[in-house]
Amino acid sequence: PNSFDFKKMAHVLGLKAPTTSSRSLQEASKRAVTLYRHCLRAIPAAVYHHQLRFTEKETKERIRKVFEHNAKHTNPKIIDLLIIQGYQDLEETMMLWNQRVQIESLLAPEDAEVNLTSTVLGSKNKTFLERFYEGTA
Repeated sequence: PNSFDFKKMAHVLGLKAPTTSSRSLQEASKRAVTLYRHCLRAIPAAVYHHQLRFTEKETKERIRKVFEHNAKHTNPKIIDLLIIQGYQDLEETMMLWNQRVQIESLLAPEDAEVNLTSTVLGSKNKTFLERFYEGTA
């Protein structure tokens, strides 16, 4: 996988964010399923090249949870907005524009909030130099 061509992968996946709006909920749902399939096809390369802390199976489960979380929306305009955002995130991931931390925060937002909160609150009572010497500043 070292010679993986991200531009070719982006072309194969057809990573052009759709600019047309869905006319019905069924059309928006079909577009969401297409985005989901594109995400699943990109998992092996993303896990390998971004050195994610999740396995391919865990990444697949987390992507499924993201889509299930957004399945509650019934307004085609909102679904279209989420689809466009999803294609942008996928393209940024495949072109190596996203950092590992950004991808992991998309896949595990609960972990990102806990880490940020513990980092901020844990170092609140210390001076800058104390945090600097510990390597947490």
